[in-house]
Amino acid sequence: MPMRNVGIIGIDSPLYPAELRNYRGGFPPPELYVMPPADLGSRTYVGVVGTRSCSDWGRSAAYEVGRLVARLGLWLATGFAECVDANASL
Repeated sequence: MPMRNVGIIGIDSPLYPAELRNYRGGFPPPELYVMPPADLGSRTYVGVVGTRSCSDWGRSAAYEVGRLVARLGLWLATGFAECVDANASL
């Protein structure tokens, strides 16, 4: 199924964030998927990292963080994991 309105930024692209490419604590993802397609360097992002198994409170808190990020006009960076990440992205 083709993805619509999704940009793909490879690790060798000048749009790939240098801080992520040079991260020494692990392996950076080879591709980033962005919705809508955009220049990553021109936005302020808030990262949400969580667990795939969380409490009702965790789901609610993640959802509220996502709402606040959107209300402030910021962009959300998440790995779309099943629980916290997904609820922040709703």
